[in-house]
Amino acid sequence: MIFLDGNKFKSRDEAFSYLNEKIDFEYEVNNLDGLFDALSMVDEKIIIENYQEIYNNLGQYGEKFLSCFMKVSLDFLLEIDFLSKLNIVD
Repeated sequence: MIFLDGNKFKSRDEAFSYLNEKIDFEYEVNNLDGLFDALSMVDEKIIIENYQEIYNNLGQYGEKFLSCFMKVSLDFLLEIDFLSKLNIVD
């Protein structure tokens, strides 16, 4: 399982750097087309907590980020959960 935190998407550059760090892509991703292609090859479930912060921090580009994740999920049946916040139960 891959856990991503929407708070880490502070800028485009930071977002792509964070994604390259967290997901073992075959090659470095630095744009949305590359992200779509690389995500299409991921076979682990992805959980994006604080997903709304991606939009809050990046505006329209954040919306494109989220759309990219959603499109990959639909086109390639990649399981992605979008959480407002991570609920940890002790």
